[in-house]
Amino acid sequence: DSWSGAVVLQLATFLQHHGLVEVFLLDAAPDTAKQRSTAFSNSSDTFRDSEFLITLLGLPTNISKHLSEMSSWEEQVQYSLSQVQMEVPNDCRRTSLKYVTKALTMLRNHLKALTTFQPSELFEGNVHLLRTREALESDFCGLKKYCKKTPTIHIIEDETLEEMIKNPKTTSVINENMIFAWNL
Repeated sequence: DSWSGAVVLQLATFLQHHGLVEVFLLDAAPDTAKQRSTAFSNSSDTFRDSEFLITLLGLPTNISKHLSEMSSWEEQVQYSLSQVQMEVPNDCRRTSLKYVTKALTMLRNHLKALTTFQPSELFEGNVHLLRTREALESDFCGLKKYCKKTPTIHIIEDETLEEMIKNPKTTSVINENMIFAWNL
C-alpha cells in the first residue's frame, strides 16, 4: 500500500551506506498516501480524529462536532463503535471491540506519522515506481523530493494493486531491473 513507500525509502536510505540498493514501489509513493489522508486534516494540516472515524466507519457526518468535543481519542472510538452495527456474537464482542480499537489506533498513528514524514536525507539509488494503467508516465507522485536520481515509472496494464501484484509483467519488470542494476 502507499504508506509503506515512506518506510521503504527511509530504510533504503539507511541501507544504501552498506551497498547497492534498488527500490521498487508498487503504486506506493509517500505523497500518494499523504494526499489520501488530507481528508482527515483541516486547513492547518491538523489531523482530525473525528473525520477519520466518520470516514472509516461510515458514520453520519452530523456527529462530527459531538466527536470533536470529546476529551480523548479512546472516548471518541468507544462512542463511534457504539454507533456501528457489528455482527459479532455477544461472547466475543468485548474482545472484538478491544482489537478493533487497537487497529483503529494503530492506523490513526500511522497516518499521523505519514502526514508529517520528511526524509532525513535523499535516497541515492534507483527507484522504480510501478503504477496502474490510468497513471501518467510523467507523474512521479512527489518521489523526486525523496530521491537524488529521477525515479523510473513503469506502467502496468492493470486497474488495481491486487491485479498488479498477480501480473507476471510486474515480476518481469522487477527482475529485469535487478539484473541490470547488479550487472548480471
